[in-house]
Amino acid sequence: MPEKKRNIVKIMSLVFLVIAAVGIGVTGASIIHRMELTNQIRTPTVSVEVREEVGSVEEGLKTKKVKFENTGNADVFLRVSYGETWTYQEGEQRMILPNEPEGKEAAVKNWNTDGSWQEGGDGWFYYTRVLKPKESTPYILTAVDFRRTAELSDQRYRTAGYELYFRTETVQASDQLEAALDAVGAVFETSFQVKDQRLTTELWKSSKDSLLLDWRGGN
Repeated sequence: MPEKKRNIVKIMSLVFLVIAAVGIGVTGASIIHRMELTNQIRTPTVSVEVREEVGSVEEGLKTKKVKFENTGNADVFLRVSYGETWTYQEGEQRMILPNEPEGKEAAVKNWNTDGSWQEGGDGWFYYTRVLKPKESTPYILTAVDFRRTAELSDQRYRTAGYELYFRTETVQASDQLEAALDAVGAVFETSFQVKDQRLTTELWKSSKDSLLLDWRGGN
C-alpha cells in the first residue's frame, strides 16, 4: 500500500450551542368565581446536531460529508468554525505537528461553494438562510484531501494521525426583525442584510424562512 494511503484519520464533532434571544410565550386563563389563575410558560428549544457521512481513504482522498440539523423547535441562525490537529507518535513521545508545514496545507478541505455558506473573515462560516426545525443545511464539507502529504519533506505526515472537528453557535431567529438583529449582534458580534432586497420589518416577518442572508462579517 502506498504510504500516502496510510494517514490515520480521526473525525471528532464537537458541538457548542449558544442560545440567545429565546422568546417566551405566556398564556393566562382565569376561572370565574374561584379566582384561580393558571399561567403556562413555554420556551422554544435551540439545538443543532452534526450529521456526517465518512468514507475510507482512496488515493489520498477521504470522503467526509458534514451538515447540520436543527433538532430543536425554534428557527435559528447558524455559524460554524473548525479546528484540525496533526499528531505524530514515536515510541513514548507524542508530537503535535503544524497544520501548514512548508507554507501549504497538509490536509486540504473540500468546502461547499454553492453559496449556502459565507466565510465571515472572522474564523466562522455563516449559514446564509434561517434554519428551520427538523431541517438540515447543505453539506459544508465533502472531503479531505491528503495527497499533499506525499509532497512534504517532513515524512512524519505520512503516518501521523489527523483530527478535524467542528464547533457551532446558534441564535434563535425571532420573527421580530429588531430582536433578530440584536441577538446576532450580541452573540455573533455581526449583522446581516438580505441579498438583492431591502431588509424591512414587513419583509422579515412574512418571508424570513426563504430569504438569502448576506452576513457582514465578525468584528
